Amino acid sequence: MTDWHFGYEFNTPIVGESNYQKALRKNFKDPNAFRKGESAFVDVDLVYEPNNPYDKNAVAVVSAYGTLGYLSKQDAIRYRHLCEGERDTLSVRCKIYGGSKGLYGAWVDLNLEDLSGSPQSLKKYKDTASQPTSPLLPDSPKQKISPITMIVGALILFFLFSIMF
Repeated sequence: MTDWHFGYEFNTPIVGESNYQKALRKNFKDPNAFRKGESAFVDVDLVYEPNNPYDKNAVAVVSAYGTLGYLSKQDAIRYRHLCEGERDTLSVRCKIYGGSKGLYGAWVDLNLEDLSGSPQSLKKYKDTASQPTSPLLPDSPKQKISPITMIVGALILFFLFSIMF
């Protein structure tokens, strides 16, 4: 489920947070982090780790206090594919939430269905030269209904109902 806050779309979870609770806690309690309810919002970097011994496609989520976790294997592959190897680091917004038993979790503002459509993460940095490009798709005609057409349609429906009833 997509979680929207202030124009950011938090629909990509990070994994392995249980190994990085100290860094998550520091970010969560950082007085400079933006807070809303039981969540803290911080900027993080997605860092490609080609020499990671566990996953050659690993993408770490790194904050000022250290690593917070990783994109899942599937998300890391999708992210690397969408970036086409042009970007080793990307800055995004991260939502850190306090869970039960004092444990923390996190989600990042990254739309893996349409990376170029991630509303804030890519556009706020105005880094158009290295932004991934979406594949060219054939133009499909879009039908637009003008306000006049809608009014005429409503009047016709009103007229037909008044005749019938």
